[in-house]
Amino acid sequence: MVIPRLLKYAGEYRFLTLAACALSGISAVLGLCPFICIWLVAREIFHALPDVSTAQGLGRYGWMAVAFAAGSIIAYFAALMCSHLAAFRVARNMKSAALHHIVTLPLGFFSSNTSGKLRKIIDESAGQTEGFLAHQLPDLVGAFVRPIIVIGLLFIFYILFTPICIVMMSRIMYAAQNLTMAEDALARIEAILDEKPLRWPAAAGKPAGVQVTFSHVGFTYPGA
Repeated sequence: MVIPRLLKYAGEYRFLTLAACALSGISAVLGLCPFICIWLVAREIFHALPDVSTAQGLGRYGWMAVAFAAGSIIAYFAALMCSHLAAFRVARNMKSAALHHIVTLPLGFFSSNTSGKLRKIIDESAGQTEGFLAHQLPDLVGAFVRPIIVIGLLFIFYILFTPICIVMMSRIMYAAQNLTMAEDALARIEAILDEKPLRWPAAAGKPAGVQVTFSHVGFTYPGA
């Protein structure tokens, strides 16, 4: 799975990614609570008809909706703060690991992989994984949590919550696409890291001098 493979680059910041997922789930739950408050307000009004002035608890439900909405925003903001800190560290460690590995590779590797190509792979892949961990991963958690909560609400409250569930299912599909992009970016980085480094000789020798002599050596150039 791509997420555990990404988290190994987070180091001690791994817990921030887990905290971001938890806070995003809490934000998703709190974000649905105002809809419940609205449903309770509507129920009280219909029960009080035709004299709406006798409805009880309308103000209380209204303030509860505001409090839940504010709590959802605060929790989501905290989730993004945690996810961004972890994502920056993952991107940094991925670049560092790739660059440290590249300098150990034999020169033959660079004949088919130019420095510009390697730089593009490392920069783009680290950027894509950073964007996924910073933004899409918290949204993915929220997109999975909301339909579960809404399905439970369907049995408890009213069938009109179904459109909310449909919207959240579309967000799951979008988040799954971003997960595939992050997995592809990680695979490109791992392809570099899987290259075998240049092996050190068992008995390293030292040159006797700095002079180089060519004997029976010729140089040809294409088109010459």
